Amino acid sequence: MISDIKAKYLALDQSDDPKQKELGVRILDCYDKAAVLDLEIRWPDPPLKEKITSFVEKNLYFQFESLISLVEAYREVDPLKLPFLSPPYNKKNVQAFIKKCKAAAAKEPDSLPEELVRRHRWSSFYLRYPSPGSVSMELIPRGRFSMGDKNGERDAKKEHSVQITRDFWLSRTPVTQIQFKRFVTLFKEQNPSLHLDPAPSAFMGPQRPVESISWFDTLHFCNLLSLHDKFEPVYDLSRVKNLNSPTELLKIRMNIKANGYRLPTEAEWEYAARANRNYRYSGSDNIDEVACYVENSMVFKRNCTISVASKRPNAWGLYDMSGNVDEWCWDGYEQGFYRKSPKKDPTGARTATERVVRGGAFDAVGVPVWERNKAACMHGREDIGFRLARTCDSKLQQAILHEGDQGA
Repeated sequence: MISDIKAKYLALDQSDDPKQKELGVRILDCYDKAAVLDLEIRWPDPPLKEKITSFVEKNLYFQFESLISLVEAYREVDPLKLPFLSPPYNKKNVQAFIKKCKAAAAKEPDSLPEELVRRHRWSSFYLRYPSPGSVSMELIPRGRFSMGDKNGERDAKKEHSVQITRDFWLSRTPVTQIQFKRFVTLFKEQNPSLHLDPAPSAFMGPQRPVESISWFDTLHFCNLLSLHDKFEPVYDLSRVKNLNSPTELLKIRMNIKANGYRLPTEAEWEYAARANRNYRYSGSDNIDEVACYVENSMVFKRNCTISVASKRPNAWGLYDMSGNVDEWCWDGYEQGFYRKSPKKDPTGARTATERVVRGGAFDAVGVPVWERNKAACMHGREDIGFRLARTCDSKLQQAILHEGDQGA
């Protein structure tokens, strides 16, 4: 049965064979992409060999290309006159649909329905259009998930349903030292009085994650990078007068609808780390496959960070969500917050001065994706870094079709 074949492919990432495991991650990635757009993957008969990946991807990307062609043709007609063609797309029905569109073209085309805009955005992204801006990012689909876990510790035990209502970008790795130094050096050339240290890290290495940077400084960096890439800054820092006062930081305001760089919310972080999976860690139940942690990070008798992307990614292409460094989130930390957390797009406790950190670090035991931790926002620590997020711009067409990859 097809369902049995499908189940075998979706379980490949549990294989003891490293090649089959890598294949499994790629298959899960294709499966998630197809689910976002309601595409239909063809599952070939076993044996499970490397060549089936190219078969599945070829089938899937043909549908992406067809969807873009269909949406472009749909732009030229009155949406009330023609139904949108449902998947699976193939050479015969795509060509027939485009022919009908041309025949029924309107003089003043109506705008696309929102769902078609979203499908076009996602299909364009999956066809390898570069993510806009200076940092290489993955597009994360909005959705609903179960946050927390009944087996969690302390306040992570409260399992509850959360809905992420916006698609968002998330950087594939934590910000690296070479990225941070390059941009801060550039910013200092423009503003010599800038207080950011271009090389704050305790464990030096260009591809290691930047760390020892405070929560407030990450926000400042996000705003500067947003301006550099001609995005709208997310954070209003103008009310903050005394950087040494935690209560002053409560005056910071976040405009999550702005398209600039920001920290992910705690809910966005956990949602992306899980990637629609039930693994204990981000991408696997075997921590050594996906994380740098206290048992495998010893160098010269001392635990330390490693270069980002040294371990396997999760099914959404995100590296180091488990281990290496804890990562700052926007949210204020409050024990028991889950009991009163909003069901849609929670952003944490408003009056908390400590901030949420997620993921676990090189000097910690394995931290499951659902566990929470906290840190004082005023000072950096050698085990805390950060990852960049961006809310999807409403002008998605221009963003996705941005020319040239400026990824660092």
